[in-house]
Amino acid sequence: MRRVHPVRISKIGFEFCRYGVAALVWLAVLFNSYEWLVATALLLGASALLKVRKAPMVVLGHFLMGGMLPDKVVVDELGMQFAHVMGFVLNIIVLAVVIFCSCHWVVGNSCICTHEDSERSRTLFCS
Repeated sequence: MRRVHPVRISKIGFEFCRYGVAALVWLAVLFNSYEWLVATALLLGASALLKVRKAPMVVLGHFLMGGMLPDKVVVDELGMQFAHVMGFVLNIIVLAVVIFCSCHWVVGNSCICTHEDSERSRTLFCS
């Protein structure tokens, strides 16, 4: 039988964490930069280790905007930890593909990724 550990966290901190992680991934895509993916991986890894109550983005969101919405939300601590671990693992897989991809992989007519290491010029996503 599955254990359930309900915890109450700041609603604004929870929302800040969800949208903040999504924004970091989109920044990686928009700026063709794997550094944003590294930042996302570090945040998800820290969140998995510290659990949802002390997750960096939840704490930061509550600190910055906690007075705006004093509401709390109840989440399953083990479920959120599992979600953070899975997000971390998937992020590491994407980082491995992006960083170590050294050739043009063509699927149909689109290139998946290239890796050029001259003068820190990296093209992660190409058309």
